[in-house]
Amino acid sequence: MTLYLRGYCAPSDQGKNSNKLPSPAISALPTGLGIGDIVSVSGQAVKGTAIETINGPLIRPNPSPGTAIGDYRGGANATSWELGFLNLDGTAIGTIHIDGNGSSVNAGGPLLPGAPKEILYSTWTVTGGTGAFFGARGYWEAAQDSVSGERRTTDCEDPAYRRINADARATNATECGISWRRFSCRS
Repeated sequence: MTLYLRGYCAPSDQGKNSNKLPSPAISALPTGLGIGDIVSVSGQAVKGTAIETINGPLIRPNPSPGTAIGDYRGGANATSWELGFLNLDGTAIGTIHIDGNGSSVNAGGPLLPGAPKEILYSTWTVTGGTGAFFGARGYWEAAQDSVSGERRTTDCEDPAYRRINADARATNATECGISWRRFSCRS
């Protein structure tokens, strides 16, 4: 997954730089767009695209410079995900839509009520799907690969070069668990 953080260049310059740009600091009120490739479902090879839209603040219960204060702790708040799945021949499998307040909401605390044991730190909710995923509901967590993680860049970088600009070591297997399915994604 490559996250393009917004607010680093003029609208007329967005997405025009083909160079790999350095990772920016995350602001207190981040907005951005993540794009990644889906490469498997439950161990079966597929293809597809994961789109993450971040629109909310980092929230902490205690005052801290650079974060918003609030009782319900969270990172990547007001985030939506769109996952689109294709068979290797290009035929559609379906889509999944996810909304929520992201990760770190419950870091170090007990599991969220009703969540499967795989959902450790997330309040993202699967709100629906199409095709093979029609009627999908449940909890969701995007746990990052411990080796490569999510690549962050600015909105100045051209997303057409996302795969070329990915880190050489990045397989970025984001395990996206919905109680009965596991997806692997890459930058």
